[in-house]
Amino acid sequence: MTIEQQKATAQSVYEKLKVIDPYCVLAGGAPRDWYFGNECNDLDFYYVSTATTINACRNQLQKVFKDVEIKTLSEIHESSSSGAREMSNLYRKMPSLIRVWQCKIAGMSVQFIQLAEMGSQFKVIDHMDVSICKIWADVNMDIRLTEAFKKTLASKSMFLSEGYQWSDPHPQKMKQRFEGIFGCASSEGQVNSIILRKALSAIGEK
Repeated sequence: MTIEQQKATAQSVYEKLKVIDPYCVLAGGAPRDWYFGNECNDLDFYYVSTATTINACRNQLQKVFKDVEIKTLSEIHESSSSGAREMSNLYRKMPSLIRVWQCKIAGMSVQFIQLAEMGSQFKVIDHMDVSICKIWADVNMDIRLTEAFKKTLASKSMFLSEGYQWSDPHPQKMKQRFEGIFGCASSEGQVNSIILRKALSAIGEK
């Protein structure tokens, strides 16, 4: 599937999910990969539901996404302790997380990450573990860069959100994926220093 085909699928999903949450957002891996001109592996949508029980939430999604089997990650990984552990590591610091739903739409793996309170859809982007993942796409598939992502581009260095380490599974994955392209800073403060040095160097060259 090409990037444009993936975006078309994402846009279709976006429009349907907005029936449940007009403020839902597509963030993380897919917009990041598209930004760098690569096809993505899956789509991660963050949304809030007014439904109060797991069955009501499932029915709400099934009503919008007809003929699609939707399960929670805990249901999918209930027979796999390693799979459950990996999911726990990935989402453990995510604010307001209730549960993660997963399905296949038009051949793409799609995750609906259900959050507890309105407004947390965008807060969650700031809490993503690695700065290179702090990016999102709107319903028109325009890519939106956060300040953290811009700093990563400017400094050529990724940095972590508070509470994460480069030895954690997902940061380690990002470190390996972008090896030779982006360095791994110890903090956002170090990245700010790199950007400042570059700016001062550019002034000195004039």
